[in-house]
Amino acid sequence: MKRNCFGLLFIVPFMLIGHNRPAISNLTNNDLLAGFEAINKIKITGRVTDPMGLPIERIYIGVTSVQNGAQLGFGFTDKNGRYEIAVTKENSYWISAEPGAVIQIGNVRLPSTWLQQDRKIAITHVTNVNFVLGKAGTIWLKSYDPKGHLMYRQDFFDPSCFGIFPVDLQPYGNDIHSQKGSLKPVFWGWEDGTDKNPAVMLIPVGMKVKILGLWEVPSVGSVILEADNGGEGYAVNQSELLTLDIVAEFAKTESRKLRNLYNEYRSKGYAFSYDVSSLIAAAGAMASESMSYRDEKLISQATYKSLTNTLKAKESFALKSAEQDIEEYRKLDVKIVAVDGKGERIPDFKIQYDQKSHDFAFGGGYVGGWYFGDYDYQKVLLDCLSAGFNYMHIELPWSVLAKDVSSNDWLYEKISRAGLKSLVADGGLVWIGSASVPENAKGRNVEEFKALAQKFVRDLISHFKQKIWLWNVFNEPEQAVWFNDVTNLNEAGLVSVMAGIYRAGKTANPESTLYFNLGWIAWPACNPMNIPISSVPYGLKLDEKLKQKGVDYDALGLEIYFGTAYPPIDMLRLSQILDYYGAAKKPYFISEAWLPSGPLKESDKKYYKPGCGLIPKWYWHGLSQEAQAAYARYLYTLAFSKPSCLGVIWLATWDDPNNGYANVGLFDRYLKPKKAFFRLRDLLGSWVTSGEGAASGNGKFIFKGFAGEYEIQVSSLGYQRKTIKIHVEKGKKNIFTIGLAKM
Repeated sequence: MKRNCFGLLFIVPFMLIGHNRPAISNLTNNDLLAGFEAINKIKITGRVTDPMGLPIERIYIGVTSVQNGAQLGFGFTDKNGRYEIAVTKENSYWISAEPGAVIQIGNVRLPSTWLQQDRKIAITHVTNVNFVLGKAGTIWLKSYDPKGHLMYRQDFFDPSCFGIFPVDLQPYGNDIHSQKGSLKPVFWGWEDGTDKNPAVMLIPVGMKVKILGLWEVPSVGSVILEADNGGEGYAVNQSELLTLDIVAEFAKTESRKLRNLYNEYRSKGYAFSYDVSSLIAAAGAMASESMSYRDEKLISQATYKSLTNTLKAKESFALKSAEQDIEEYRKLDVKIVAVDGKGERIPDFKIQYDQKSHDFAFGGGYVGGWYFGDYDYQKVLLDCLSAGFNYMHIELPWSVLAKDVSSNDWLYEKISRAGLKSLVADGGLVWIGSASVPENAKGRNVEEFKALAQKFVRDLISHFKQKIWLWNVFNEPEQAVWFNDVTNLNEAGLVSVMAGIYRAGKTANPESTLYFNLGWIAWPACNPMNIPISSVPYGLKLDEKLKQKGVDYDALGLEIYFGTAYPPIDMLRLSQILDYYGAAKKPYFISEAWLPSGPLKESDKKYYKPGCGLIPKWYWHGLSQEAQAAYARYLYTLAFSKPSCLGVIWLATWDDPNNGYANVGLFDRYLKPKKAFFRLRDLLGSWVTSGEGAASGNGKFIFKGFAGEYEIQVSSLGYQRKTIKIHVEKGKKNIFTIGLAKM
């Protein structure tokens, strides 16, 4: 790490290092409290200590409004670690405890010594809020743009989309800052005499970490990158400083990890085109070359070129390896034997075989109305069928069907008449904390709510028995405890409700596939609602708790919104996340996915800006029909390549201008197919098995084909031609004997 500066620097105590805060040189806590009228104010008090219980002096305590983010008050801890702040009465507050000590280098001051912590608290009276802060070392993210200009925190694409993880663990689940109660993974320092804020990360003492962050890369776009110091991680002692050029660290790590993975796959027999190997070689050379320069501009040019080459290589690598996995894991041996009337093999026969359907669910999703202007949505369904889609998501919400489970039968009939099967994905049957819950179920206690939910699920699945087999019976459970319609719902109650719903569904149709849908499998440093859990291991933890109740859901549902509601990731990282779920030995279904071909709302063209929220604001390779089409190809290829994946749905079939998602469909607002539709049509067409051949004197013919329905035609000299249908299934021997009658 040639450009890193590491060492113990002197501490300048009692300096406020926040951004745009009031000057504090002459302020005390008593000054802040003076003049407040008690009738409109409440008093927040508390104590800040270290993990040993010792008080920490001069910790900044800030109180902001949850409603509008306005600062309501601030103060500092005294020598006993205590503070007292009077603020305007509101229903809830964000309270932050932030280090007051800094490391000073020239005119730059950087926070030091203690980890920052945030709390969201509902307060209606004088209350006590205590903090326990861990010891911290400081990492200065001293980074440069492609032209070699020094970057500050405000220059980062989105500093909230950074996080640190233990170096020896996969970066899934909550990052360390979230685990320790902090919502600010990238903190700020001060550069005296300017309004610029150096970017800083405070990391726990005694821990080796890797850094993941959202960064903008030329010719690629914004994407999550990883830095791990050659696999050794980064560690800093309390009050010490480590200076990193994070772009150079990203370049070295990403290049090294891809090169190692490439060599591993080659040793297993995978083959890659020259462009993949040449891009990997060029990326490694640029990363090494950057370490020999002293000029920041030259260093930046080399590191950014390295990152661009690495990311292009990662996408090609992910696609080429997935295509080979499809051949390995999806194609099955199918053996055809022809016999005469006595059961004796006919040694020579000819065969034609044509695949008519897939067992894998290639789906689309209904979003918006079924008619638009003079255009009948039925044409879209027929176009999807001709393109190779076999499933369509159908809306069956509890709130609509509570009184009559047959209310949406007309939707099912429309899908069925088009030759498509129905499944339930988005929204599910039960979705706590949404408009999906009917009024008579809101405000109930856990047992009352469970009884009502069970009855609905049992009645609905019974109604569609032999018609719908794949059901999302519980949607986004990670939200339920935090945003719910059920009185006193905790995690134990959530598990009880989910277990009851599963049992009800299986009672209605034991052959159905029931899954629960995980809404947030995104990299969790971007937490749109500040919920202190993440579904990337939380869904698997819920699954374990359900198993302890004797309930084993058939599958998990994954929402893939990287590049839209969540920060974008490269396709190799997406492949690795899917492998993470596959390693859990639980089938999964990609129940929701899309990427827009343009801004999401016609009235708002500002979605190129960074931010963190439920409305998509990040884009993979920009916003265009071509980018959307490329993403669709990657997504469906990766999904089909994974043995544990049951199917994938592009949730929005068309660009309904009335629902706020104006550019996410495979058809435009006038129901004209977009590039993504044609790209998927060509892709799905390439996964249809058909051919002809002849038995070579041994009375059998073997071909490799995908699971699904086939039409087989067999003929032999002196025998009548015969056509039958067979079903090739995963996990079966797939040996089919066809009897031929003599002419």
